[in-house]
Amino acid sequence: VLLIVIAAGVLRYAVAELQEAAWLPGEGHYAFDLTGSIDPEGAVATGFRAVLNLTPSMTWLELMAWAGYIVITLAAFIWVIRRGKAPAAAPAERLAQPVSA
Repeated sequence: VLLIVIAAGVLRYAVAELQEAAWLPGEGHYAFDLTGSIDPEGAVATGFRAVLNLTPSMTWLELMAWAGYIVITLAAFIWVIRRGKAPAAAPAERLAQPVSA
């Protein structure tokens, strides 16, 4: 689950860079801007940026990409786990099984 959250942060970072390069719209349209309350260079902001890749100010597209990735991927992850079936055996494991005559 932590890996899914970290990957969502990488996607958010990519969206932010593409917005900065003007390849995606919405660079100045912030979903929230907490820079007045949280120092962007402070310990709290640095911790969130390091682990979750969240910043004190995020655009709507960044937020939707981050949250959408988490929701979709986590739902798929939980669905696979709740099915209760293990993934198919790898070819090497199938070869190690005894062959019935």
